[in-house]
Amino acid sequence: MKRHAFSTAAFSGALLAAAAFASPAMAEEEDAENYITIGTGGQTGVYYVVGQSVCRFEDLRAVFRIHGEPLTLLAREDSGIETLDDLEGKRVNIGNPGSGQRNTMEVVMDAKGWDEDTFSMVSELDAAEQAAALSDNNIDAMVYVVGHPNGSIQEATTTVDSRLIPMNDDDIQGIVDEYPYYTSSVIPGGLYKNNPDDVETFGVAATFVTSADVDEDVVYETVKAVFDDFDRFKRLHPAFENLDEEEMVSEGLSAPLHDGAKKYYVEQGWIEE
Repeated sequence: MKRHAFSTAAFSGALLAAAAFASPAMAEEEDAENYITIGTGGQTGVYYVVGQSVCRFEDLRAVFRIHGEPLTLLAREDSGIETLDDLEGKRVNIGNPGSGQRNTMEVVMDAKGWDEDTFSMVSELDAAEQAAALSDNNIDAMVYVVGHPNGSIQEATTTVDSRLIPMNDDDIQGIVDEYPYYTSSVIPGGLYKNNPDDVETFGVAATFVTSADVDEDVVYETVKAVFDDFDRFKRLHPAFENLDEEEMVSEGLSAPLHDGAKKYYVEQGWIEE
């Protein structure tokens, strides 16, 4: 019995969960004992350590990019926070050590010239705890590297008046310009209570990856299963609704394309050989 390993990773070092996509075509393969193992992260957003390990593999190959994972800043309405700079002197949860949000927030703090003394109080709560902390008035603001819509943000915005804060000033643009794995991003308006407008921020893109050693035909059939029934794939989660096939295979990839994936994309005319 053969097994082939895949992972879904955001290349800031955050590993994330992705919706599983079963393919009837794969079940029709002659070798019924040919299995694919897809590795994902847990559901609380603490993926940094695993993601870093994945990103060190020399033989890592990209299959396709998935949805964006922007750094999301949510503040209590009564906190007086309207811009990123308004975090100074506030009670801020910067994420637990080893998490994607902590790693990305530290990049922001470095760009701003901030340290923990910049805030009146620093919390290191994990992703599962911070929505309740915001609602209970234990913190003024929280950060989360996550795709949207998200249950934790939904919980916070429905239990306390709160708003998404833009992260789009010159310092943030400098981060995007310096690090190729960060891109500007937009959280669509209307996803959360009392947040009707689009909010500009930045973040990473989740990428489906594998090893260069995985058989070319296996990867080819995997991407074929996704893109031959792409409308169904997009319906699996609201975060997939705005995905574009050509952008998924040509933009935001932090590793070379696997030959099996490249073969399919060339056939579709999405990339050149």
